[in-house]
Amino acid sequence: MIPSKHSYTLHIKSFLPLLVFVLVLITLSALSLTYGAYSQHNLLSEANVYGNQSMGRQRLQDLLEAHYNQPLSEIDIPYMQSKFMVFPLIRDVKISKSYPNQINIHLRESNPIAYLRLDKFYCYGDDGRLLPLPDKGMIYNLPILSGISGRPTNKIAEDFVNTTADSLRDILTLIRKDYPSIYTDISEISFQKNKHVELVSALYGTLVRLGPTETIEEKLAILNEFNRAKEKGKTIGEYEYIDIRFKHQLIVKERNS
Repeated sequence: MIPSKHSYTLHIKSFLPLLVFVLVLITLSALSLTYGAYSQHNLLSEANVYGNQSMGRQRLQDLLEAHYNQPLSEIDIPYMQSKFMVFPLIRDVKISKSYPNQINIHLRESNPIAYLRLDKFYCYGDDGRLLPLPDKGMIYNLPILSGISGRPTNKIAEDFVNTTADSLRDILTLIRKDYPSIYTDISEISFQKNKHVELVSALYGTLVRLGPTETIEEKLAILNEFNRAKEKGKTIGEYEYIDIRFKHQLIVKERNS
């Protein structure tokens, strides 16, 4: 017997809750599978590091290994940045996520102006802080501040309190700003017992006697002009020393051939 239209409608309605339940279950299962696949696809697998000179491979690995294979959405960027900032040679860090599975790390490093020779070698920041060497050692092309006695009593990343070092830092800051070609050619700079400043050419090993700090700007201008003149002929490497200590007089000693 063919059921009436009325009885057929009642039959369908009786199955409607079950049908809805099955559809919801299928939908949730599909969403769960999709989310699982999405999560697996978005696990951190690569970190792109920019601006790094001071941190070695092992230090970077130690900082990053706890975050690898973690969902990118769950990585705490401020916390990760704070871990990088613990290393004193890092001045600033910006980290961003790059979906599906990468982070970009942009480092701004401290700006050492020289190496300090004390009980061992340190970096000396342009802000007067005592800093560690980079993980790979003395990789920067920086002059060495020598003739500074004593051991550091302060901690790394704190101000280095030493009047001699402060004076030499001021001189190096002036040279780096006004005479960059001289700055990049300094292997060592020091105060002698008479408080006169001397520096040594990194390229040639030539000793340059500049005299007291009171006339240092005048002497540096003379040295700069001397270097420019020598570019057309001899180099300062042909001299054992250049003495600019005396007024209106420049004394040089040629190397023995």
